[in-house]
Amino acid sequence: MSETIEHKCSKCGASIVFNPDSQTMICPYCGTLSDVLDTISNDGNLRSKKKRKNANLTDEELQYISEYQCVSCGGEIYADDTTSATLCPYCGNAVILRGRVSGMLRPKKIIPFQISKEQALEGLDRFIGSKHFVHKDFIDRRKLDEVKGLYVPFWIFDAKASGDITYDCVNQRVWTQGDYEYTERKYYSVRRAGDLEFHDLPVTASSKMSDDMMESIEPYDVSMSTNFITGYLSGYIADRYDIEEESAFPRAEKRMFRSVQSELSATVHYDEVRISEKEMDMPWSRSRYVLYPVWMISSVWKDQVFTFAMNGQTGKTTGNLPVSWSRLLSVSALIIAFFTGLFAFISYENGGDINTVMVTIGFILGLAIGIFFVVWYRKQLKTVHYKEDAYDYYDYRISLRIKRDQYLYKEVTSRRINNNQNNGGGFNNRYRYVPNSVSH
Repeated sequence: MSETIEHKCSKCGASIVFNPDSQTMICPYCGTLSDVLDTISNDGNLRSKKKRKNANLTDEELQYISEYQCVSCGGEIYADDTTSATLCPYCGNAVILRGRVSGMLRPKKIIPFQISKEQALEGLDRFIGSKHFVHKDFIDRRKLDEVKGLYVPFWIFDAKASGDITYDCVNQRVWTQGDYEYTERKYYSVRRAGDLEFHDLPVTASSKMSDDMMESIEPYDVSMSTNFITGYLSGYIADRYDIEEESAFPRAEKRMFRSVQSELSATVHYDEVRISEKEMDMPWSRSRYVLYPVWMISSVWKDQVFTFAMNGQTGKTTGNLPVSWSRLLSVSALIIAFFTGLFAFISYENGGDINTVMVTIGFILGLAIGIFFVVWYRKQLKTVHYKEDAYDYYDYRISLRIKRDQYLYKEVTSRRINNNQNNGGGFNNRYRYVPNSVSH
């Protein structure tokens, strides 16, 4: 039995690949189209060739590399332990490694590529063009280094997560009466408990891919997934998982619990809210192994490699970009100068002279806005980040099991605000009122 799978054109015999535009298999030589369902998966056991010592690899590298032979040109193909599909470096034919997509390593579902290589490059240009203060030299002179369509392995989790949180809360009101200002603070013990059901939350199952980059291009439309067929891999690179389900689950759990806490807290409406007790639980969960499409694009600029990831289904793109500090700081300086001049003009119009205090206030205000401006736009060029919650993976607001607001007591303080003898006075009275019964 052959150790590799190549899907062949029924007319000319060339290797066929999956085409995202037509969602069919296409022959790059004669243009013949065929249905993906017509491809045969040919699952079997992995039987790689014996590694040869004359390979241009070190002994250490050979420990993790298997050698295959392209059935089209006879060329040698080297793949590490996690590669499931690749391309022949000599003839470019698509090759699928049989044992990497069978048995326990066979994905349950796959989302086929919806975006072609050309569309991915156009999308990257739009992504860069949409960002302000990107270094102009990067836009004009960056060199495309590598573009590859990659099926990334994920564990996706369904689960029910529960939370039970107690909050210390305060409502405050302030009023004046005569020469006094009164502040009333009412204290409450608030408890919320509820459940959320999550569906299809993905966690990267490959150690080659960073969690923050993969989370930055979420979500995927799981309704577009289909049963796994090897034909979808043809023409792309694919990895199998090397992170076990048990190792991936804590990341999913953390995001789910953060969403439960966020939803519970959203039902608590007080002036001050602080968590005093928190208990989280997950009554049940289940997982599936899937492949999702990702375009990985790298560019070289000033000897630095900038890597971008694009969701191969939706086109959502992420990647950190170099900032044009000269332009960003110039605009910030203009903001400072504008507010300084504006306040100087206002003081001159009102008093016939420039007031130093007003100018200083204008400068400080402009400086604060300028710093905010720099921080904000710098942040916009750093789009790779972890997702703290799982907002895209549940369909409804939290179902509350416990909703209790318990009034405890109130404190009233007073301050004299019109006291000529002590220059404004201060707090001179404090009263605590505790109800006979704390139930509310």
